[in-house]
Amino acid sequence: MGWASCPPATAIFIANSMNEMTNQNPLTIKENICFQIDNLQIEIISYLGQLTPDIYYFQVNIISEKPGLLRIGATNSALNRELELRKRLGDYKLITELLAHREDNITIDIKPQNTPEIETIFSPITEIDTSSEYLQKECLEDEYLQKECLEDECLEDECLQKEYLEDEYYPETEISPNISNQKLLLLTYLPHENQTLETWLKTEHSLEESIFLTSQICQLCRYLHQREWCFINIIPQFIQVGTPIQFFDLTSAYPLGETLNSGLIGNYCAPELAYCKNPIHETMSSYTVAALLYHIIHKQTLSTDQTIEIQINPIPIIYQILKICLSSLPEERFPLEQLLKILVRTRQNISTPKINWQIASSSTVGLSINRLQNEDNYGIKQHKISDTETILLAAIADGMGGMSQGKLASQLAIKTVLETPIFSNIKP
Repeated sequence: MGWASCPPATAIFIANSMNEMTNQNPLTIKENICFQIDNLQIEIISYLGQLTPDIYYFQVNIISEKPGLLRIGATNSALNRELELRKRLGDYKLITELLAHREDNITIDIKPQNTPEIETIFSPITEIDTSSEYLQKECLEDEYLQKECLEDECLEDECLQKEYLEDEYYPETEISPNISNQKLLLLTYLPHENQTLETWLKTEHSLEESIFLTSQICQLCRYLHQREWCFINIIPQFIQVGTPIQFFDLTSAYPLGETLNSGLIGNYCAPELAYCKNPIHETMSSYTVAALLYHIIHKQTLSTDQTIEIQINPIPIIYQILKICLSSLPEERFPLEQLLKILVRTRQNISTPKINWQIASSSTVGLSINRLQNEDNYGIKQHKISDTETILLAAIADGMGGMSQGKLASQLAIKTVLETPIFSNIKP
């Protein structure tokens, strides 16, 4: 089956293991090689980096098709989590289509100088949570051992240092990259560079456009949360701006309530993610949405240094949204449902024209030589229903010139009409 005939995002194909096609020979992934996934010829163009921890991103060329995005990771990595999420989402239009292939024997040959700087950083809790009892215990381990050595008089300083270094070595082995050759490959189309959110963020946009795009991201986050998943970070270069917006990478989505093994730091990540003791919750997504809106409005990302106070431009409603959703206290942030409603209502208020009527009138006696005054009267009244709806009431009264008190009669008629209330249920 060719790529052009692939079903929507819900249809995930697990192709036959490439080991069977290559007689158990390992496949080495590196730039400028060609290989086959199902019936698709794939050419590796360039290595994009590990934009999600332990996931290798490659730009590829799908022969006779469009440019593609190839991601490779361990079978228990974020890619496997993404496959599970795609099955739950079903035919959801904000998620691009996917071709998945499980490979049992892959090695990756990457030149270190080609690896871009990673923006999202995973750090062990021992490097972040300086207040935890666990860290204090680890930091005082050397002092504790020295005390034990002096009391027992059974260890020399060199022996102590050797034991301490050995103790530090083993945890590092545990968090080292998975050395297994069993890998999972995910292949999607690659969004055109000019259509990515990364490019969109570099240009000027109206406040209405900014809120509209942010509300689309919020809509996806709410949809995931309704299915007990949360987006806690975004990668702008793999989001395609359009109607609708489309996501090409879901590795930053996690099941609700899951606790990370390591701290996560990024420009769109809630500050509590730096500590892996916090379960995934809804308002982490609210923070991500607000962090993107901040980036759009201020033309810069939030600092990952939590000691720096966030400076927000004094734009009515936008200021309140950012101030609340970027709070360091999760319980102070808007839930996604409320945040989406506020964004939609704010955009509607901005996009809806506010109409005000200016009324003018005039009267003349004309050119008749039989009278020198005009006994006619008129009046105009307006009742504003909304910014775009106004009821106008106008009346003209003929004063019956030449008859007694004609002018007074016309004045009373107009006064009676204008003083009569206009019912609120009247529609123009």
